[in-house]
Amino acid sequence: MAAAMTTTPTLTPTPQAPSLELDLNVCALCEDRDVDALYKGLVKCRKCGYVWADASISDAELARIYEKNYFFGGEYKDYLSERPALVKDFENAFSRLDPFKKGGHLLEIGCAYGFSLEIGRERFDDVTGVDLNGEAVAYARRELGLDARQGDFLQMDLPENHYDAIVTWQTLEHLRAPHRYMEKIARLLKPGGVFACTTVDIDGIVPKLRGADWRQIHPPTHISYYSKKTLAKLVEKYGLSVRLLQYIGLNRTIDNMLYGIFVLIQKRPWIYNVFKKLGLNRGTLYLNLYDMVLIVAQKQPKA
Repeated sequence: MAAAMTTTPTLTPTPQAPSLELDLNVCALCEDRDVDALYKGLVKCRKCGYVWADASISDAELARIYEKNYFFGGEYKDYLSERPALVKDFENAFSRLDPFKKGGHLLEIGCAYGFSLEIGRERFDDVTGVDLNGEAVAYARRELGLDARQGDFLQMDLPENHYDAIVTWQTLEHLRAPHRYMEKIARLLKPGGVFACTTVDIDGIVPKLRGADWRQIHPPTHISYYSKKTLAKLVEKYGLSVRLLQYIGLNRTIDNMLYGIFVLIQKRPWIYNVFKKLGLNRGTLYLNLYDMVLIVAQKQPKA
């Protein structure tokens, strides 16, 4: 049975931060203006290789993307039914973080319904999660007894030099200002603290073979596209040192994979319904297509 919260965490008031007014012609990593147009509205910095979507979207529009339908019928057919597969992914990610940090304060950015944060609670003394989706945050608090907070991470008043670890799983690609996130993450980490994330690798074998048809290209939900090189550059720009950088696979239910391919991408729901009727949509599958990476980076310890 899920744990019930006995107390309600005190939430720090959220100050109003300036809107993220971005010049889409300027690279967020190296601030160069020399860019090339790619497929599907993407642009690539000639100097450092960072890729992003050339699409203007307001803060409010971006927040609306991650309302309830994102988890139920949008990016996921049914996020809650994906829990067994997602838990395997989070266990895998944390197992790679374990050699570098356990114990102390953990912060997760993009905690969703709290499945990762619940695993983190087994490894750290206290855990906090933030997410834009109010319903997901309410579930994490109510059903899992977690300190989950709704809001925009960039606008939250969080303690600096406080967290032993900050994690974000499959979130960095959704950010239109990753440099501003990393700048704040570096400030919030204790000296010696670590940052860990999983995100897409646009320089992987599958993306190169698939080109514009690569499954991860779908702005405006995916806005930023990294390689191992540009991901390392992003963390190093704000004083973090790469400790681990490697490919990682993902677990997904076969049902959600079929739904994504035939309903969301190909727009042929009848094919999905045939698989479902034949009972061929059951089970979980682990795939490593070498287009998803995990990085662990450490803030400089005190001398």
